[in-house]
Amino acid sequence: MSESVIVNDPIQEKLNLLKKNNDDLIICLENAKNIDYNLIGKTSDDISVPDISVMVIFGLIGAVITNNEALKNFLDNIHSDASLPKSKTIAGKILHHKGDIIDKVDRRGSESFTPFLHRLFGGHDILSFKGDNPIVLLTKQYGIIGGIINTIRHLVADTFSKQGMVLPGSSFLDFSKDGKLTNHIAEWSKQASHGTKLTPAEAYSELFSIKMQDIGATTVTIILSHLYIKIAKIESKVARSQLKIIALLTNITVSAIWGAIKHGGIPKISIPSVTALIKEVVTFFVVNYRELKELENKTSMLIQKGDILQSEVYATGKDLYTYDNPMDYIYELQRGQENFDRMTDIFNS
Repeated sequence: MSESVIVNDPIQEKLNLLKKNNDDLIICLENAKNIDYNLIGKTSDDISVPDISVMVIFGLIGAVITNNEALKNFLDNIHSDASLPKSKTIAGKILHHKGDIIDKVDRRGSESFTPFLHRLFGGHDILSFKGDNPIVLLTKQYGIIGGIINTIRHLVADTFSKQGMVLPGSSFLDFSKDGKLTNHIAEWSKQASHGTKLTPAEAYSELFSIKMQDIGATTVTIILSHLYIKIAKIESKVARSQLKIIALLTNITVSAIWGAIKHGGIPKISIPSVTALIKEVVTFFVVNYRELKELENKTSMLIQKGDILQSEVYATGKDLYTYDNPMDYIYELQRGQENFDRMTDIFNS
């Protein structure tokens, strides 16, 4: 009765190990070739012309909303109603702020047109540290909870007006002129209005304030962009960011040109759109860096694995016999097989 005997052939073992290492190297190279570059991010070439065209259209829609005079008057009427002793509309009642102390006193200084820019010169800058912070003033008037609620309501109501809400931090631009306290934004508005169809207060409104009309236009542009990205199934974060940048940049550029033509030189600056654009540009660079770092890590890992496999292959090769021509390798394999067969016959006999 014969028994199965396993005989180890050193040459055959080395050849098998070499083949295994070669197979591992092939798998490694295949992994490198099959990296999902959609996860790493698309380049600008991956954004099609139709994608860009749609984003431009969304930006144009935002610009139309921003420069619509009928909408501006409608929103201003809401603010006017909210400023009455007794509001007549639901929106006016929700935003009612008649009697708030921040509208009554000019607390930082005065200029010849201060009555038209009372928000800039006092009581409306939430970052002011000059004794006229609206949160501080209104909490003194209504208490802590009531003060916070009325501050939010009052400032939101101001965005409905034609003049708009003050940019946070505007009070930091105060300075003295001829012994009186004024503000750089007020001076810039005066200078910008020269030779145009606008008054300094109107120039201020177009250049340096936050308005609900602009907030709405920016929101519409972003929502439309999100919907298109979802429908088009654009997975790359980089490509998404690029598309939103195109839409917002179109909105800002067209609005500015439109305003300059309409006002005789003063562009219409949508602060919400500019803010959203800055945020999206920062997002674009952050995502780009993160995904490039991910690609770098994956590449480094594959190179490291390839070096290890290469070392193993070289180490294996050192233990193999060296012959002068390919046929000698074949003869050696045949001799090894013959020896294995003879040993098998011995044990089976």
